[in-house]
Amino acid sequence: MHQEMVFFCRTFLAGVFLAVCYDMLRIFRKLAVHNTFFTGVEDILYWCLAGLFLFSVIYGENDGIIRIYALFSIGLGAGLYHAGPSNLLVEWCTLILKKMLFLVGIPARPIRKWRKRLKFQVDRVMITLSEKKSTQRIRKRVYEDIRNQKQKKIKEKENKKGKSAE
Repeated sequence: MHQEMVFFCRTFLAGVFLAVCYDMLRIFRKLAVHNTFFTGVEDILYWCLAGLFLFSVIYGENDGIIRIYALFSIGLGAGLYHAGPSNLLVEWCTLILKKMLFLVGIPARPIRKWRKRLKFQVDRVMITLSEKKSTQRIRKRVYEDIRNQKQKKIKEKENKKGKSAE
């Protein structure tokens, strides 16, 4: 009987652990908003890892025999955690992490400002260079056209001289 109670407690804690891990995923989603595709990928990875974790817990403790009370204990642990401190912890942790990221971002603001200015100047230079390159290409084409026209005129004159000499 003692071994079953220990197994019940361990599976209860496994359920709480899985709920805590999912809350960490929820916190990450609140900090870094992304589309439904990546949310789905995160969920699939979470559930695959959760399945492996639960398999290792059940296999290690009960030789792979799935007991109804073990599944009930896992669900009870996750459910009690979710009904209790889960939402409060997610909100508070998200708020604290956002504040920390904001405070870290304060020294970065001047850097971000100068980075934008430097990027603007680099973009202007790149535009100017590309305009010069395109202008050079146009000039090159115009010069080639003029040279080709001169060569055609010279060939026409040579052809006329050759025909008049015959």
